[in-house]
Amino acid sequence: MALKIEQNYKWSFFKAGGIFQANISRGADIANIGSLDKKLWTALACPVEGVVFDKKTLRILDSDSDGRIRSPEVVAACEWTCSMLKNPDLLLKSSPSLALSEIDDSSAEGAVLLQSAKEVLKDLEKPDAREICVGDFADETAIFKGTPFNADGVITELSAGSDALLKSAIAVIQKVCGSVKDRSGLDGIDAEKIEAFFSALDAYEAWRARLDADKDAILPFGADTEAFDAAMSAVEQKIEDYFTRREIVSYEPSSGEFANPSKDAVASLLSKDVCPESGELAMLPIAKISESESLLLSSGVNPAYRAKIDAFRFGILSAQTGQSDVLTLAQWAEIKAKLAPYRAWISSKSDLGISALSEGELAAAKTGGLKDMLLKLLELDAEVADAVANIHKVEKLVRFNRDLYRLLTNFVSFKGFYEHKGPSIFQYGTLFLDQRMCELCVKVDDAAKHASLSPYSYTYLVYCSCTRKGEAPFSIAAAVTSGDCDNLIVGRNGVFFDREGRDWDATITKIVSNPISVRQAFFSPYKRFAAWIGDMISKGAAAADDKAVSGITNSVSYPKAAGGEKKMDLGTLAAIGVAIGGITTAFGVVINALFSVGLMWLPLYILAGVLMISLPSMVMAAIKLHRRNLGPLLDANSWAVNTRAKLNFALGAALTKSASLPIGKGGICKKRSKGCAAILLCLIAAILAGAYFMWRGKASENSDVSAGQPAQAAQAGAGASAKAPGAQAASEAQAAKVSPAPDSAK
Repeated sequence: MALKIEQNYKWSFFKAGGIFQANISRGADIANIGSLDKKLWTALACPVEGVVFDKKTLRILDSDSDGRIRSPEVVAACEWTCSMLKNPDLLLKSSPSLALSEIDDSSAEGAVLLQSAKEVLKDLEKPDAREICVGDFADETAIFKGTPFNADGVITELSAGSDALLKSAIAVIQKVCGSVKDRSGLDGIDAEKIEAFFSALDAYEAWRARLDADKDAILPFGADTEAFDAAMSAVEQKIEDYFTRREIVSYEPSSGEFANPSKDAVASLLSKDVCPESGELAMLPIAKISESESLLLSSGVNPAYRAKIDAFRFGILSAQTGQSDVLTLAQWAEIKAKLAPYRAWISSKSDLGISALSEGELAAAKTGGLKDMLLKLLELDAEVADAVANIHKVEKLVRFNRDLYRLLTNFVSFKGFYEHKGPSIFQYGTLFLDQRMCELCVKVDDAAKHASLSPYSYTYLVYCSCTRKGEAPFSIAAAVTSGDCDNLIVGRNGVFFDREGRDWDATITKIVSNPISVRQAFFSPYKRFAAWIGDMISKGAAAADDKAVSGITNSVSYPKAAGGEKKMDLGTLAAIGVAIGGITTAFGVVINALFSVGLMWLPLYILAGVLMISLPSMVMAAIKLHRRNLGPLLDANSWAVNTRAKLNFALGAALTKSASLPIGKGGICKKRSKGCAAILLCLIAAILAGAYFMWRGKASENSDVSAGQPAQAAQAGAGASAKAPGAQAASEAQAAKVSPAPDSAK
């Protein structure tokens, strides 16, 4: 028995992309998908186009044929499929084949489907088969081969059975109006062809009736009228040309020399081989314009028209006038007037090929009630519509058995995408660009419209135009979630592989810039600074080059002034010196500050300086990377994503793979990697050694200073003590010499 829908079904969930998603892991989950709160669905609608999924299955799912798959249609498909199977757990296998024993025949619809499946296998000459697969429906003509009626609105000679009249009528209608392909693969006719044929037959009969009603006027020359009209039509234009030229010459006699070909024209024509069929000869008038008002047909006729003129003069002209040598303008007007009714009757003919039928075929087609008999066959064809619909239901069941679970894990949840076991239905292919393989690529019908919403995914996107010889071009948007963006510019070329493995030339047409990784953000300030320095150097070099070229040009064009070149003034030199000195002083202050803190604190100060530069960029990048969302990327492609579907760091690294060199045993790549590691270790060792010796030197200098200070102090004290008496005596003598003598001495 098929699983029944439960009123209070308990769901299990898993967390991926920062959200909880329904875990569809049992047939009961599929049967009760309608009970899942719509707010918990990851997507509520997706387009039929632009997704990599079986197109016929999508058309069957799209019950209203609006080009979109919506949640009610998914629910209806799940409930119907589970009701037709004994064990809905089979849907989880996504098998392309379905065992007949798994079709639940306990219901009336299930029993009919089981019988229809057996009939299909019988028509495919596999009556003993125990399972039916999607491939059995690949060729519809094989299923309906040999069926007289198959509800497609087309009948064939097979539909007529043994009725020779109906078979003949179907063949005649195909001969006149063309055929339509039947499901059985045979050519047949439909109601439109039948109506068109009998309408044409009625019009043809009315046209023939006009001839019977006015035969003498329409056929003035009896059975020869048609032949006479054809002979007259062959020379009609040239005869009209002759009489028109004659009228012009009568109006202006001086124009006679222009009415006939010049001697030079005739001489040029006769200077080479000429035959009656010559095109240049046929361009000349049918006869030379003379003073006579009539056209002489027995002689002087353009050789290119001699045979046609003879057919005209010995045919209709002789029958009308009794002579065949001369044609006057009045006789010409009489002949045209006499043939006018016949020509009008011929021009009104619209038989659509009825006149091509033989008299026997025409007589059979006019059999009374034939049209009704053919329409009755179409009614019999429509009566088997239910049986054919059941065959289509069998195909629907087999396709849902294979495709429904995959759709659910890419629609109700994105389990297929987050488990990364294979590409999701919205992943259109793989882009190889700048030594990277980008797997998150979606097809874009309108790049401008898509780019207006996709930036809110906070994902670095490159839009590419994909072309391939003999194929219609299309556009994709590829998410770059690993590496850097240094070499990604508009105009770069890559190769795109679609899901069928075909390669396309891909050219970047637009870039939506967002952070790719925290690592890229760490180096971003330094790269920008290096780019700024490079730009400044380039601009300075360009300016110097322009100045040099200008100086050469001026020295050649104009003589130098008497004073010679202008020398740089002292103020400029002083400013340059001050600038260089300031930079040097600032650099020295920084270096001195770094080494004055002590060796053990130096790495921390360096780390702090690096963080001050890179941390803001890294923080902003981390915030945006945390906000990376698949939703806007799909919404811009006509999806209706119902929640946030985050692209975390691990998934981003998996969706964009950068190139890595293979490391083989004893290979070059291994040696290179060892060499790079050795160089790196040597650099680290050199830096540490330099720091160590610098520290030792500074420590030694400090110890020398500390040891020298006490000795110097002691030596200074001893000297002072030894010199004390002598110094004191000298001071006293000096004082006595300077002091004035007392009065007694005087």
